[in-house]
Amino acid sequence: MAVSALLNRLMSFVKDPKSAQFTTFFLAFVTAKLVLSFSFMGVVLYNGVAARATFVFTFLVLYLVYTSFEIYGLTRKLRRDS
Repeated sequence: MAVSALLNRLMSFVKDPKSAQFTTFFLAFVTAKLVLSFSFMGVVLYNGVAARATFVFTFLVLYLVYTSFEIYGLTRKLRRDS
């Protein structure tokens, strides 16, 4: 959740949402978020968690939910600016 909030905050600093810089920055941050999320999941699984399947399922569902809200918020902002 904190990484998603950080993405939203950083995206507000980009001046022109239609520029190539915006697209490059967004894709780089989404890639970093994906790598960090899977690294976190790997560390937790390596250290041992009681219900591994439940943890992985819940983690991936929450990741997809937050990502869909980010995409929805960005597309709404882009439509408003066009």
